[in-house]
Amino acid sequence: MKNLYCPVGLAIGMYAPLKYNADKSALQSKYGTYPILDEVLDIRCPSNQEVQSYDEIVPEWGYSKISEQKNKNLALVMQINIENIAGKRVLLAGFGGGTEFRMLESLKPSEIYVVEYGNFICDFAKKYKATLDCKVRFYIGDICNLPFPDNYFDAVITSGIVHHTRTPELAHRSMWRVLKQGGELNYGHIYKVSLHNRRVSVDRERFGFHLMDVNKAKKLLKLYTIFYTFLVNTRLLKLINREWYRLPFLLELNGIPDKDYIYYRNNAFDYYLPKYRHIVYREDVLDWFEQCGVSATKTPKGFSGKK
Repeated sequence: MKNLYCPVGLAIGMYAPLKYNADKSALQSKYGTYPILDEVLDIRCPSNQEVQSYDEIVPEWGYSKISEQKNKNLALVMQINIENIAGKRVLLAGFGGGTEFRMLESLKPSEIYVVEYGNFICDFAKKYKATLDCKVRFYIGDICNLPFPDNYFDAVITSGIVHHTRTPELAHRSMWRVLKQGGELNYGHIYKVSLHNRRVSVDRERFGFHLMDVNKAKKLLKLYTIFYTFLVNTRLLKLINREWYRLPFLLELNGIPDKDYIYYRNNAFDYYLPKYRHIVYREDVLDWFEQCGVSATKTPKGFSGKK
């Protein structure tokens, strides 16, 4: 585990290299100690080295299995330049259900570095690492404070993650720092301003599932989902006066009706359990790139900018 710097040191502008401790069970610097869990380094700041909300969400999703055609379609809508990926060192900032990971693997990079904030990535690494087609390094880490050297990656890919970080622009600057000159930072899905996302934000604050004991919150969300799925798919929800009766679900506003219980449950977990869920203005994303000295391109899926 070379070329890693202490996140606490980086936060105060100090590039402090990490070194193994005596029994090689952790990496350390004078600013903190970072344990190795099942061969996966936990590179989060010491105060954040604990079970996260996504550890209770993703295992219930199951890991994504994607066809070759879907991999191609995803690369197309994200406008990923395959020449920037094949044979190159790539950072995947955030793992989620593994959709973007499977797509990246199909594009044949020489190395994929995966940084995921949740401990669940240890389970994936243990189960699948031996079957992967390219060299993959897994880290439990915070994309707001990446531990890698400046100008280290040929490309950085992230999707569905930045809005769940504590500070999205800080995450952008961290990913930009580790991107090489000429490399591309590509955003897939971002929660942008919409009626749907505004109402979800209101209901997050109203019901506070993300502040509850996670097992209690999951039980409540599952019960609500059963009832909600029935109301949506029978069209009865349209007859209910939402001013006086409000379920903590607004998924019918996303334009994807007639889904099953699993779809609504997974989305409910994604919307209401994470600690953070920001709504990001299109203008803000463009400004992040402009603050780094470049112009971003809007893609069908998100945004892309070249350093």
